[in-house]
Amino acid sequence: MSGRYDDILKSLMGLGENSTHKNYYSDLQGKTAELERFKELLNHSSEEICLFKLNQWEIVDVNKTLSDRIGIAEEHLIGKGIGEIYDFGEDELENISSFDRVTIEKSVKVLGREIYLEISIKNVEFEDGLYGVLMARDITDRKEAEQQLLNSQENLKKLNSELIKAKEKAENADRAKSMFLANMSHEIRTPMHGIMGMVELMYTTNLSEEQKEYIDNLQSSSEILMGIISDILDISKIEAGKMEIVYHEFDIIKSIEKIIDNFAITAHKKGIELILYIDKNVPQTILSDEGKIRQILINLIGNAIKFTEKGNVVLRVNTVFTEEDRIIMQFEVEDSGIGMSSETMKQLFIPFMQGDISYKKRYQGTGLGLAISKKFTELLGGTIEVESAPGVGSKFTVEIGCKYVSGRESEKSEGEDLFIKSVIIAVDDNPVNRMIVGKMLSDRKIKHFLADKSVLKF
Repeated sequence: MSGRYDDILKSLMGLGENSTHKNYYSDLQGKTAELERFKELLNHSSEEICLFKLNQWEIVDVNKTLSDRIGIAEEHLIGKGIGEIYDFGEDELENISSFDRVTIEKSVKVLGREIYLEISIKNVEFEDGLYGVLMARDITDRKEAEQQLLNSQENLKKLNSELIKAKEKAENADRAKSMFLANMSHEIRTPMHGIMGMVELMYTTNLSEEQKEYIDNLQSSSEILMGIISDILDISKIEAGKMEIVYHEFDIIKSIEKIIDNFAITAHKKGIELILYIDKNVPQTILSDEGKIRQILINLIGNAIKFTEKGNVVLRVNTVFTEEDRIIMQFEVEDSGIGMSSETMKQLFIPFMQGDISYKKRYQGTGLGLAISKKFTELLGGTIEVESAPGVGSKFTVEIGCKYVSGRESEKSEGEDLFIKSVIIAVDDNPVNRMIVGKMLSDRKIKHFLADKSVLKF
């Protein structure tokens, strides 16, 4: 730096020639060296430094960094206006004179290139008046990064807006598709019912063995196709918001027993034990949507049998909560099948997703059964959960709130008093069967013994 500091140094050196001040000469030499080091430090600073007279705005001193940026020698900058160098407007000069400390961000041109400076100014008072100490640092990289970030944010907002519009368009198209299928439900099902009806009539005619085999295959294929159509139409109705809940009184026990009867032959053909346990506290008659509860159980039991090669499929029916005329029914469907991984369970209730992706051809289906079961359960205000692990089977638990009809609970079975006075020996090779029979007998306070078939070998 030059100017004011050089004048001070020269004055200090001149003082050393006067004998009156001879005693201070050695101290002045030390001060001079200290000021020289300070000058060197300021000149090597990466920040521009400038000293100017406040209110007069004349530059008193600058460092080399400022001189190099604007390409004017330090000594030629002395006396120039600070506003000329940094392009300060009247408002900015007013703020500088009014406040003890001011920070300003400005863009300036350097060799045709725009750079950004962060300028800090502090007002100080010397013996000869008020001065401003200015320090400026280049923040171009930061400002450019901020601008890039803003541009990226704007691009993201634009992209997000486009994605939202595309999503809404896709959802509208999906809703239109679902609405169409829901409205066409009757028209689609009617021809299939006609085909299946004609197949039934053909059974009543005189058929050769070969023709009977063809008709059997036709009936089986028709039933499979009807199941697929029903699943697709049901999920379409749900998505279109046209699925209604129909409440009425029905015999829950008879309804469940009929479902088990319908699956009995399928389970027997696979060599699977199909087991039903109904807790003694389950009422005979409830008020709910029988059709949807039946469909939930049919889907769960059908899947359990499909994915089980040996062992058991068990349906347990319990009540887990009772208050006045409200009851929560619990249905557990447990199998000893192939089981599922945690990753498979995450997508289990997504429409058209099959739990066993790698064996699609082996385990046929639309992948809609569990999605429909979950939707029906939620429509009835209930919950559905699954526990599973590969190789150890799966357990689905459904809980649905409903209203039971007072005075119509299950009555005591005919002849039950006779059994209470007897001792029953229950013999079965299947341990699950023995456990359930034992539970049912214990509930009725009937004395019993459980054993496998080995007890019959005399």
